[in-house]
Amino acid sequence: MPGSMIDEKDDQWEVEEREGSLTTANSQERLPLWKAIKKYWIITGWTFGLTLGILLWGYDLVIVGVVASLPAFQEKFGEAYEDRFIIPAAWLSAWAVSTNIGLMAGAVLTGQVQDRIGRKWTLNIMSVICSVSVAICYVSDLPTTPDGRRGVYFVAKTVQGFSIGGIMTTIQTWLSEVLPTDLRGPFMAVFPIFKLLGQLVGAVVSLVVVDYPGSSSYRVCFATQWPFSALLTILTIFLPESPAWLLRKGKDDAAKSGMNRLRGRKGNNAELAYNQLRETVEAEKEGDHISKESYLACFKQPHLRRTFIVAFAEVIPLFFGLQLLGSASYFLQQIGMDSETSLLLQVIGIAIGVIASCVTFYTSSKFGRRVLILTGLAGISVMWFGIGLSGIWQNEGAMWFTAIGMLLVLFLAGSGPWPASYAVASEASAICLRAKTQGIGWFTYGLGTLVFGVVMPYLYNPDAANLGSYTAFVYFAIAAIGVTITFFCVPEMKGRTAKQIDAMFEARLPTRKFRSWEENEGVGPQQ
Repeated sequence: MPGSMIDEKDDQWEVEEREGSLTTANSQERLPLWKAIKKYWIITGWTFGLTLGILLWGYDLVIVGVVASLPAFQEKFGEAYEDRFIIPAAWLSAWAVSTNIGLMAGAVLTGQVQDRIGRKWTLNIMSVICSVSVAICYVSDLPTTPDGRRGVYFVAKTVQGFSIGGIMTTIQTWLSEVLPTDLRGPFMAVFPIFKLLGQLVGAVVSLVVVDYPGSSSYRVCFATQWPFSALLTILTIFLPESPAWLLRKGKDDAAKSGMNRLRGRKGNNAELAYNQLRETVEAEKEGDHISKESYLACFKQPHLRRTFIVAFAEVIPLFFGLQLLGSASYFLQQIGMDSETSLLLQVIGIAIGVIASCVTFYTSSKFGRRVLILTGLAGISVMWFGIGLSGIWQNEGAMWFTAIGMLLVLFLAGSGPWPASYAVASEASAICLRAKTQGIGWFTYGLGTLVFGVVMPYLYNPDAANLGSYTAFVYFAIAAIGVTITFFCVPEMKGRTAKQIDAMFEARLPTRKFRSWEENEGVGPQQ
C-alpha cells in the first residue's frame, strides 16, 4: 500500500537519523570544510543567495561618495563657487551621516519586528523599502530648488540606510540560527568578502559613468542598485523561515519541515538538528528571562555579558582601522601621493581584502575565533606602530612604507579578525534574544562608524591636527585596546551548539575556560 510504503520510508529515515545522532555524539569529529559544503549544499546555496544584501551594503558605501564627485550632480545639487560648482559642506556632512543614522534606526526596529513576523518577511519588507529608497534617490533632482533637491536626497539616503540596517541585521540573525556548526565560522566570512566585492563593483561603475552626459551619470549610479534589492526581494519569497523562530512561536511542524528543506532528509542529521534546537528553545523558555523578550532583557543578567560580546564583535572592524582604510586614497594624498596612484592602491586594497577573507574560509574551520582575533589584532597593532614611526622621515620612502603597510593591515584584518568578528557576533547571544541582540550589535556598529567618521578626518586633515602618518599611532593604541578586550572578554565558541553555549554562559565560566569546557549532563552532542 502507498501509505505503508511512506511509513516505511519515514521509519527508515528516523533510523538513519538515530544512527547519525549516535555517530555524531560519539565521535565529536568535525567535517572538513569542503565536505561540509557538499553535505549542506542547500544551506550553502541560500547563504550565497543572501549575499545580495551584503553586496548592496558595500555598493552603497562607494556610491555615496562617487555621486558627490560627479560634475553633473554637483551642478544640480551644489552651488556656484568661483568658476565651478561645489556641494555645501553642511549638506555633505548631512549626507555622510544619513546612512548611519538610518542604519542604527533600522537595526533596532528590525530586532523587534523579526520576533513578531519572522526573519523571512522582515527581510522581504526591508528589501522592498530599499527599492523604494533607490527610487527616491533617482527622482531627487526633480524639485525646483537646490535645498529641495538636497533635502529629498537626504531623506532617500536615510531611508536606504534604514533598510540596509534591517537587511544586515536580519541576514546575520537568519544565518546564525540556520548554519550548522561546521559552516558557521567559514560562512560568516561572506560579510567582508561581499561587502568588499560590492565596493569593487561600485568603483567600476563610477569609472564607467564619469563621462556620461548630464543627469545620466548619477542616475545610472542610483539605478544600478535596483537589481540587488529587487533580486533579494524575490529570493526572500522562497526563503525558508528560521526553524528557531518557528519553534519559539510554537509552530513545531513548520519548524521540522523547514529544517528538512534546509538540510535535506537523508543523512544530514535534520532530525538531530531539529531535536537539539527544540531542546534549546524549551530550555530557554523555562528560564526567568523568556517572559521578557525585550531590549531591556539584553542588558540584564544572564544576558548582559553576551550582549557586550556581540556589540564589541560588531565594532572590531573599527578597532583595526577599517574607517581609515576605507579612506586610504584620500589619506595617502594628504601625505604626498598623487591621486591616480592612491586610487589604484585603493582598488588593490579592496582586492587584497577579498583574497584575505577567502583565506579565512579555510582558517576559520581550523582555528578558533578567539585565536584569529587576538593574533590578527596583535599583528595589526604592530603594523600601525611601524607606520607611525615611518612618519618621522617625511619622505617618499616613508610614504610608500605607509601605503604598503596599510595594504598589509587590510590583509591581516581580512584573514583573521574581520570575518571572525561576525562569527562571534552571530553565536554569542541566546536564541530567545538573538534578533534583538543583533539589532544592538548593528546599532553599535552604526554609532561607532558615525563617531569615527566625524573624528578621524580631524586627525589627518591639513586644516586640522595634520598628523599624517602619525595617525597610525592612534590606531596602534586602539588595536592594542582591542587585543586586551578580546583577551579578557571574548570566549572561544567554535564548534559549539547553541545549547552548549547557553550552558557555558549560565555556568558563568571565565573567558579562557570556554575552550576546555566539556559536555555535562543535559548538554547534547554537537550538530
